[in-house]
Amino acid sequence: EFHTILNSDEMLGLICQLLDIILSSEFLFFIYAVIKTLTEFWVI
Repeated sequence: EFHTILNSDEMLGLICQLLDIILSSEFLFFIYAVIKTLTEFWVI
């Protein structure tokens, strides 16, 4: 069985911190714009 260095509680806390950083910045909107652009590009 594979064991990670972080346990589930620590991992969840880390993910929450990352989400707070992403949501509090323009990063999320940047990612959305990139994905939307790529999607439109591949559709054409």
